[in-house]
Amino acid sequence: SALGLAMVPRRSAGTAMSLAAGVTAALMNTANIGELQIPALVGTLALGPMLDTALTGRPQGWRIYLRFAAAGAAANLFAFSSKFIAANLGWHFPGSGRVTIFWSLALVSFIVCGALAGLISGAAWFRARVHDDLRRN
Repeated sequence: SALGLAMVPRRSAGTAMSLAAGVTAALMNTANIGELQIPALVGTLALGPMLDTALTGRPQGWRIYLRFAAAGAAANLFAFSSKFIAANLGWHFPGSGRVTIFWSLALVSFIVCGALAGLISGAAWFRARVHDDLRRN
């Protein structure tokens, strides 16, 4: 999503990308292509709106990286919550048992990994876009 926002920085672009991912996932599920993991789907669907929220107010400089880190952490928190709830409801999928046993460690790792992914993707794509914009002028 960060790549898409860097390439097409429009209002609600992140949400549109998440909706497209949701439609693609639904089509894949209908066609029995692959196996969709609930937490991955929830995290993907949450990321676009989170990134749109992170870009409100036109942040610049280091603030955009901090906001992308927060957006990644928040999206992963949604993913963790869906995994934890599904595991507690008895829905079994790979790794569900470990989440209920090591929930505190899993929670920290989901948040930290989401924040790092948001920070790195924001830095990579928006830094590349700034350099590209400078070359055009």
